[in-house]
Amino acid sequence: MTGFKKRLASSALATAMTLTALPVSVFFISTGAAAEGVPSGFAYAQGTRFMLDGSPFYYAGTNCYYLTFKSQEAVDNVFKDAEAMGLKVIRVWGNLDVGVKTGTTDSEGKPVFTNNNDGPGEKDGIYFQYFDKALGKPVTNFGEDGIKKLDYALYQAEKHGIKLLITFTNYWDAFGGMGQYVKWAEELGITGLKKDDFYTNETLKGWYKDYVNGLLNHTNPYTNRKLKDEPSVFAWELSNEPRCNTDAQCKDNILYNWAKEMSEYVKSIDPNHMVSLGDEGFYNKPYGYYDEYTTSNYAFYGAEGVDFEKLMTIDTLDFGTPHLYLDQWGMKHTGTGQDDLLWFKIHGETCAELDKPVILEEFGLTDRTIRDSEYKQWFEVLEGNVYDTVEYAGTNYWMIASYIDGALYPDYDQYTVYGPEGTETESTRQLIMKHAANMTAKNNVNTIVNDKLSFDRADNSDLTVTATMKEGAISGITLDGNALTEGKDFTINNNSVTIKASYLKTLELKNHVFTLNCTAGSSPKFTVNVTDVSIPAPTLDKYIATVDKNLRHYKKVNVGYDKKTSEFRGITVNGKYLTAGTDYTDNGGLVTFSDSFIKSLSEGNVTLVFDFYEGADCEFLLTVTDTSALEDIDTFESYTGDSQLSSAYEMNTSGNDVTVSLVDNANGKAMKFEYNVGSPNGYCGVNRKLSQRNVANYTGVSINLTGDNSGNSFTIQLRDKNNNYFEKQITVNFSGEKTFEIPFEEFIAPSWQSESATLDTTGIVQVAFYAGNGGNTDTGAYIIDDVYFYGEKQDEYPHLINKTGTFDASAPATVLTKLVLCGQKISKITCGGKTLDSSTDYSWSGSQVALNTPFTQALANGKHEIVYHFSDSTTDTFTLTVINSAVTDDITVDSVTGFTSTNATDSSITLAWNKNSKADGYTVEIYKGGKWNEIYSGANTSCTATGLNASLTYSFRIRAYKTSGGTMYYGDYTRLAAKTADSSVLDPVTSFTRISATENSVTLGWATNSKADGYSVEIYKGGKWNKIYNGNSASCIRILPNPDTTETTPAETTETTTETTTETTTAIETTTSAEESTTETTTSAETTTSESFTTEETTTETTTTTETATESETTTTVSETTAPATTTSHSTTVRGNRLNRTTLTIRAGQTSRLEFYPADGSGEDCVWLSSDPNVVKVSPTGNAAQIELVGGRTGTTEVTVLYAGQVYSCQVTVLAADTQSSGDVNGDSQTDLSDLVTLNKILVGQVAPDGDESQSADLNGDGYVDSRDALLLMQLLMQRGLLS
Repeated sequence: MTGFKKRLASSALATAMTLTALPVSVFFISTGAAAEGVPSGFAYAQGTRFMLDGSPFYYAGTNCYYLTFKSQEAVDNVFKDAEAMGLKVIRVWGNLDVGVKTGTTDSEGKPVFTNNNDGPGEKDGIYFQYFDKALGKPVTNFGEDGIKKLDYALYQAEKHGIKLLITFTNYWDAFGGMGQYVKWAEELGITGLKKDDFYTNETLKGWYKDYVNGLLNHTNPYTNRKLKDEPSVFAWELSNEPRCNTDAQCKDNILYNWAKEMSEYVKSIDPNHMVSLGDEGFYNKPYGYYDEYTTSNYAFYGAEGVDFEKLMTIDTLDFGTPHLYLDQWGMKHTGTGQDDLLWFKIHGETCAELDKPVILEEFGLTDRTIRDSEYKQWFEVLEGNVYDTVEYAGTNYWMIASYIDGALYPDYDQYTVYGPEGTETESTRQLIMKHAANMTAKNNVNTIVNDKLSFDRADNSDLTVTATMKEGAISGITLDGNALTEGKDFTINNNSVTIKASYLKTLELKNHVFTLNCTAGSSPKFTVNVTDVSIPAPTLDKYIATVDKNLRHYKKVNVGYDKKTSEFRGITVNGKYLTAGTDYTDNGGLVTFSDSFIKSLSEGNVTLVFDFYEGADCEFLLTVTDTSALEDIDTFESYTGDSQLSSAYEMNTSGNDVTVSLVDNANGKAMKFEYNVGSPNGYCGVNRKLSQRNVANYTGVSINLTGDNSGNSFTIQLRDKNNNYFEKQITVNFSGEKTFEIPFEEFIAPSWQSESATLDTTGIVQVAFYAGNGGNTDTGAYIIDDVYFYGEKQDEYPHLINKTGTFDASAPATVLTKLVLCGQKISKITCGGKTLDSSTDYSWSGSQVALNTPFTQALANGKHEIVYHFSDSTTDTFTLTVINSAVTDDITVDSVTGFTSTNATDSSITLAWNKNSKADGYTVEIYKGGKWNEIYSGANTSCTATGLNASLTYSFRIRAYKTSGGTMYYGDYTRLAAKTADSSVLDPVTSFTRISATENSVTLGWATNSKADGYSVEIYKGGKWNKIYNGNSASCIRILPNPDTTETTPAETTETTTETTTETTTAIETTTSAEESTTETTTSAETTTSESFTTEETTTETTTTTETATESETTTTVSETTAPATTTSHSTTVRGNRLNRTTLTIRAGQTSRLEFYPADGSGEDCVWLSSDPNVVKVSPTGNAAQIELVGGRTGTTEVTVLYAGQVYSCQVTVLAADTQSSGDVNGDSQTDLSDLVTLNKILVGQVAPDGDESQSADLNGDGYVDSRDALLLMQLLMQRGLLS
């Protein structure tokens, strides 16, 4: 057999997705019997696919970590979007672990914890586990701010036909994870533990088991089922991305042992749900095993202590969960490499061999310019359309997000594909939806009862294949695209086909993949392994070998074979036969590959197939390396003559002359170094520049030196990338050839250089050879040969593997940096003295850090030193060069000059600046609400900031920008502080009240206003306002008619000046008896009408509302009347971050209002949203704490206000325009005089209305309950004859 066969969907894919034979066995899918005892609605594994209620369950899904801590509305949005996209499984975090509970809360009311592993620990006040010091162990929080969040997510998942894949912990610090367990141990005095001790420490393992047991046996209050009995649980996952780099190459099988123990434990509690590990799928192959196919060894040689193949042999792990992040792991996508195809193929084959399903559990690309094309090709492979033996049972892209509080959840890592339609990721969303449809369509498939068969030529029996048909009928069989002949090669009998032995005997001895063609539905495959017991299988004496083309390490490659009774037909590479006698020799079954053939091979893996006829072919995997490029300083073999050598070695002109030339020696070519160390300088030398070498993993320098026994010195000198020199001097008191191995530690700085410098072996850029005096002659010659870096050592300190990189702004891409952490963590990363944000600027995953484009795109062209700080207090520096290859012009942008304020009112400031000749435009920002907000972007040299408060100072900043080569370049910020003008509105009248009252008069008084010229007082009578006083006194007397009756009249006073008027309204009652009376004063910059109604019990109340350009607060005070009365005092306007109502009903086309009462401040940062603008549209009123509502179509929606990080909601119902308000204030289902009495009590403050009463009492729907509603109610009662 000469390689794997591929079935490609199109010629375009054939070009893009060609992948040569891989060094793994061919595995085939088999389907076992249906699972017994699995409850209805539970997913389970059967062979290489999932099943659900006896049918296949292929799926497309996603990840969403915030489902367990965000609001129910946010959770609902995700499930609605996922269902619309056709997604069937969402992976969520089942852990949210914090430190020690303090019993205190922060300024936002969130609980405070100490010794957290992830910032403050809690997420939006939610936490699942915390450490109880009194109990000495972690405790699970099953409350509203804990596991109940997960309960709700499971409840919603079931409603939307979605299942959840739930993790128990996290290897990374996010959400607490394994590191939090280590911190809990510290609370018990168990110190010195590291994260990887989580897998072996019995205390930590016991806590983990306690959490799992408690979670699985917890009853979901929404469904009344224990979580272990929830059908909406797809599977339990032991951890997110577990690693154990302290057990590199898995020498102690630490992760394997833990996974086996914990999966068995979970199964002992919940035998019905599947269990997965959640690892990324790293292999533990020899270093370079896949070099023929990949540009990165990182994920393949066990560096992180993960062995995917071995882990998948654990019986209690049901399926494989590889992840794929090419841009984080240094791997290449199709078109630039084949790393993605290799990854999909080998994981599919590994799981197929073990008869288990495999899912691509996390995957993503940050580069949106290629994402759609890559995903399209990936989905072809994952759906089983490319490789005959590779099919994934499910996929979960990273990640879905939706609207939260009216805004899309931020795309922190650039991998998000949003769920709602019409966002910036819509094209990728459409691809995922198509993929989901394709996966779902496979669940209605025709299947083979036993799809893994065998046939031996010694058996003359025909082979029968039986299918379970759900659609169509069997129409034929094909093999390798060629149709078999019905009647001659096979027969069809309903749902079975019988392949004749006479046909099978004609096939070569190997696995053959047949396709059962069907008239409808899918056409399933089955495999027949053709054998012949009479023919012994050929063998090789080895199947894997490694060769280094570096001559110091090179060894002949020999492979012996035993062809048994078969015929050896030759050796193929990629389907082409090698030339016997040239590429290899065959000496009676011992194959020796020629040196020329080995040298012709590229570095990487090469699969050489020994082709036998009638016997099974044998594959030999050869890993080819070449350490010469890194290791060799100079072997002198590549020079063709003395002139070429002299050009490579530059003479040090400060010393005497030296001559270099080529000579022959036993090892080939060498350099003759003829020196003169006499006067005038006493030394001479030459140097050769090197491409920068990172030799930090080497021990030192080896050099072969032939001495002249002169007693003079020979010095080898290295220069590093920091332009520091280090040298080793040898006294040449010997003759003949001698090899020196000089450790790097023996290279010391010369006397003329600072001794504080140390040799940086991560960047060697030059080598030099010198001769010095001190011997018995001034002239002589040394022979120098085979100079190279020797040996390797293990680093004991964390450091960067690659120290430099380039970011091209014209083709932005993530910059990947690789690390050796030696058990340490990254404590922070800084650039220019500023600490990078780990959530946006970079992503740390194991031993790699990806510098994200939001950070790199903000850097100016040039070199930037990015410092990595490690937990052991050491640092290492990565030098990033930022360029823009598409830009050739000057991209520098000068700072803006002349930035000033040219005009200010009490609500606006006009800004201006000088024109910048290099700029295309300017951005202006204001600091407001605790952050910088852009208020202008454009080419003008002025702008106006509006919506400001009077007499306040605001901070502004401006910078110029220009666009070149598709990249925007910014200058530095210029800042300005500017103040708004004082308010031109007079202060309102204060202390407007009744001084005294008689049977027929009332004396009114108010505080003097120093800015006012006088006051105007009016009384509301006869349906209008009537002036009763105009003057500069601070009091007046009003004589009232009808002394034998009680008259309720509102009086109004107005300050008068030549500029403005400010009205203050007071409701006045006079009485002829000792009844209680009510005085209500409302002061406002707006005209307010107020009426009261006399009842059996009245109270005295003063409500003062002040609204100015500085948005001062509304307050409530209480005063008593001076008339004989029994008084009751109360407050009506209660502040404290609340809406004036939580429910509201209006009619279509009707306008109403909502108002928010902040606990402090003016509410200027209020943000209002309507969840459905078609039902209710919100419009600003000029006051940020108040909003106008306009009813649209009938229905119910929520209007929310976001203030100080919290959301407050009012449910608004819109009725038809002709709907009559009932006026049922007291809620007794009747509209009568009792409702008027209740409304009167509400108005005078005897009762505080609940939400329903407020709703019913607001008959005109303007958002307030006042006299207008009373008038409407009286009119309604009169119309019904209940009031005359």
